[in-house]
Amino acid sequence: MKDSDGKVYNSDVKPVIINGRIHASISNIAKTFGASHGDIKDGKNQTIEWDNTRKAVYVFKNVK
Repeated sequence: MKDSDGKVYNSDVKPVIINGRIHASISNIAKTFGASHGDIKDGKNQTIEWDNTRKAVYVFKNVK
């Protein structure tokens, strides 16, 4: 991935095309914008949180 300033970011997951749509890792894209990610049970407030119990991903707008 490359941002508008030309800085290159590597993804640990290869994007795939399914039914004509590109599927890419949201956490890798978000890292390009300075977002953080982790498990909702770790007690840390992060931009993207994984909830294994519900098999759900939460994305928060404002995390400090």
